[in-house]
Parts: sequence; C-alpha cells; structure tokens
Amino acid sequence: WSEHRYKTISCIYMFDLPDVTHKALVFTLTKPLRQGQQMYHHLVVYFPTEKTVISLNLDEVILQDKYAGKLQPTMKDESYKLVAKLFKYLGGIKLYSSGDFRTSRGTPYVKCVYKSDGGLLYFMEKTIFFIHKPTLQIHYDVSILNGCNCRISSLWSSVVMIQMRRVVIVTLIYS
Repeated sequence: WSEHRYKTISCIYMFDLPDVTHKALVFTLTKPLRQGQQMYHHLVVYFPTEKTVISLNLDEVILQDKYAGKLQPTMKDESYKLVAKLFKYLGGIKLYSSGDFRTSRGTPYVKCVYKSDGGLLYFMEKTIFFIHKPTLQIHYDVSILNGCNCRISSLWSSVVMIQMRRVVIVTLIYS
C-alpha cells in the first residue's frame, strides 16, 4: 500500500454487510496490485461501524480555507465514514454507495456464488459489484440481465446471466 499512493485510487465504493457491525470500503485502483500472477484491481477493507475520534495535524485556518469547513481538527464519527471523508477531501477521490437497491428481504445485496466462491452481489446505477474472492466489478450500461428460477440440489435458486453483446460473461446463482 505504501508504494501505491492515494493517486492510484480512482474511486471508493461503500457497501453494507450482513454483519451490521462492519461496512466494506472497496478501493478501485487505476494500477492494480500484483501478487505473483494475480492482479488485484480492487482492495476491499472492512471497517467497524463504531464511533471513532481522529485528530488531524493541520492548521485550523488551512482546514477552513482549503476544505471549506468540511474537515475539522478533531472529528468523531463511524470509522468507515471518517476514512471515506479523508480520502474524499484530502485526496479528491469520488465516493459511491450502494444506492437505493433493496431486495424483497430489505437488504442492499444478494447472496450468491460465483464459480465456487460465495459472496455478496450489489446492484448500483451503472455497475454490479461481487464482493469476495475475486472482487468483480461489472459495468452494465450496455448489458442485458436475464433471470430465471431453477431447482438445484433440491433447493430453489435463481440464476442471473449477465450478457454483453450476446456473450455470457458471468453466471451467478443465488437463493
């Protein structure tokens, strides 16, 4: 992380998790991190939702003039909000949240499986995020979503196939 300054972060997405004591911040990188042969375009960091106090080592005049009072010398809020706020104002990075999408159960995500890994699927205005291994971002402004219900191993599940230009790129199964 020390080599990749905040300038390599193109934007940050904030997501609710099933565990209400944590939130996920997904950092989208312009230059992916590499570990062996694997490239990581997104970093997922989990933050507790408990209140935290931070102190900024910046002069109050600078905070007022440069950041128009949006940052204070001492701030208290949930830790994920504080981190997002610092990246937004100090680094000029855009923030996005999961928006208004809700399932019939009232959750902002759908539990699903991609290949053999379980995770959470978030539908946003122009993108779909799958969080866990691997973290996937699928832009669907030109995509077609096909859905159907099917019976898999005596459980009723739903299948979503995401197609781009008539080619299926992702098939996700959720229940």
